[in-house]
Amino acid sequence: MPHTLEVLDQFTNRAEIEALLREYLDWAVSLFNQQNNLDVDVNVALAGALSDLAMFLPPDGCTVLARDALGAANAVGFSQKIRPGAVEVKRLFVRPAARGEGLGQRLILKLVDEARKAGHSEMYLDTADFMSSAHTLYRSLGFREIDGYPEAEHQRDVSPHLIYMVLALD
Repeated sequence: MPHTLEVLDQFTNRAEIEALLREYLDWAVSLFNQQNNLDVDVNVALAGALSDLAMFLPPDGCTVLARDALGAANAVGFSQKIRPGAVEVKRLFVRPAARGEGLGQRLILKLVDEARKAGHSEMYLDTADFMSSAHTLYRSLGFREIDGYPEAEHQRDVSPHLIYMVLALD
């Protein structure tokens, strides 16, 4: 089913964003804990993700939502300014039923386009080491691996299990 992408300038339906984030974090944190023998609390992760959603809205952030023909939100991606000229992608998620339609690529390309329009020259992200399909997608779009970046939000026990990437936007 075709999806349309919507760049949000406000969260008119915060509940649908919260539902997507909950679904993403339930999935990602559970797998992350299993793969790495950690005990990250999904509720703490969700509280952190929801604590200041406004950072993902203009002028310093971007939220892209994908809706199917019936209006259901099936994918989301966020970015936030982390320093002058640089943004960070956060929590790109496509619901399992909508995977295989190229939505992840469309979301990241839209975030890249919006970052360029805003005058940014670099885009950073981190992704769990087990998310190999995400790594493939990011690399295919020109992202390259780096050792890390100062604004990454993760604690030391989690960082060794992440892959950090950057994309030059100019």
